Amino acid sequence: MIDKKPVYLIYIGIFLNLILFFSAYYLKLPLLPYHTGTLYVSALLGMGSGILVAAVTFLTISLFAYGPNFIWFFISGVLISIIVKDQAKKGARLTNWLVAAGEVFLCDLFFYILFTLWHNNGIPYDYCGQRIFMFFYEQDVEEVFAVCMAGISIVLLSSIQAALTAALALVCTPRSWLRSKEEPASKPKSLPTEQQKD
Repeated sequence: MIDKKPVYLIYIGIFLNLILFFSAYYLKLPLLPYHTGTLYVSALLGMGSGILVAAVTFLTISLFAYGPNFIWFFISGVLISIIVKDQAKKGARLTNWLVAAGEVFLCDLFFYILFTLWHNNGIPYDYCGQRIFMFFYEQDVEEVFAVCMAGISIVLLSSIQAALTAALALVCTPRSWLRSKEEPASKPKSLPTEQQKD
């Protein structure tokens, strides 16, 4: 019988990404929560499943929000899946989860600033990022500095949110769902046979 639990977990990861992202997008919250489900699925099922979640999320966001130029999000999702896989090999300790969250933050911050300066002519593409950018820009600071301050604020909040929400989702996931296959029953040890004497 095929175990459908991994498929359900992937659906949950995609749902987490999309519902959190579009809630923040339409409510104009200072968050870009599009990696929560990727973190969650990568931690449970590995890199390939995390990349699949990132791909579906990217396609949906491209169609309904930012357009195809949001490709950096998918690249970031791929790197995040690799990061989580690498940290998962070292055990499910809190320090490994914090290291993964820190690497996610640095990865997303790099792409946020690069995309803003390269494609958006220095203006952040999200509402709250634009407000933060304009606040610093009106203080007669350099444009790059204003972009960096907007990126640090938004990406830091987003990374903390993604790590906490994904960790909460992992805690709430039933134990029976954490294994894709049933563990084989242990065979009783056979008693040693005595050699027959002639």
